[in-house]
Amino acid sequence: MMMSKNLFLAVMAFFLISFATANMNNGVQNAKTDLQIPDADKPDGGTDPKSDFAGHITQNTVWTEDMLITGDVWIDAGITLTIFPGVKVKFAYIDANANGIGDLNFYINGQLFAQGTPENKVYFMAQRTTPTTKDWVGITYGTPESGQLSTLSNVVI
Repeated sequence: MMMSKNLFLAVMAFFLISFATANMNNGVQNAKTDLQIPDADKPDGGTDPKSDFAGHITQNTVWTEDMLITGDVWIDAGITLTIFPGVKVKFAYIDANANGIGDLNFYINGQLFAQGTPENKVYFMAQRTTPTTKDWVGITYGTPESGQLSTLSNVVI
């Protein structure tokens, strides 16, 4: 049976990501935290993410566990962020100017590779139990046409 080109590429990407994950420590982007989310703000009655992040992603990085975004995030030009299936990227509600709209944004100037599965999706979501459309700004794609294209599949935003 002949494997389709897309299936072959998907299998190769999986093996490359698996190899990269086994051979790197995920950089400082996966620093552990003692940050606690109030029970009322936990989505789906879930647990606190094990890691939190805010700032620039300056090296190729792999997220394999839930992340709490506590400030703006930038994937810098030429850099790839890979998010594994089942990971929930949760945005803290921060409203510094008290206008009722969350301030956090996720900027893609490099490449985002988030490929969930139908059974194990990747989620970009508010951390609060009862989210609104104003909890966080969103995802801003700024990669130029000459840059690497991002891939999002089986992702819920």
